[in-house]
Amino acid sequence: MSKPCPLTGCEASMQSWALMCSTHWALVPRPLQEAVNHFARHGRGGPSHRAACRKAIESVRAVLAMRETGKPTHVRLPYGDR
Repeated sequence: MSKPCPLTGCEASMQSWALMCSTHWALVPRPLQEAVNHFARHGRGGPSHRAACRKAIESVRAVLAMRETGKPTHVRLPYGDR
C-alpha cells in the first residue's frame, strides 16, 4: 500500500510505513533520522515518535525554504528527547 509524501507539492508515493519520500528523507539530518527510527521501533505513535516526525518534516520544510529564499531557517532538533 502506498501513500503520498506529506511535503507540499511532492507527488511521490511511498510505502505506508514511511514518514516521507526518499528524496525528502535524505534532507533530514542524520541525528533526527535516527530519532525517528528509534521511536518507530520503541513506541511508534507515542508522543516522542510524533514529536520526532514533526521535527523531521519541519527540518525538510526549512531546507526547502532556504533553497527558495536563500535565507537560513532555524529548526530546533529534539536531541534531548532520546
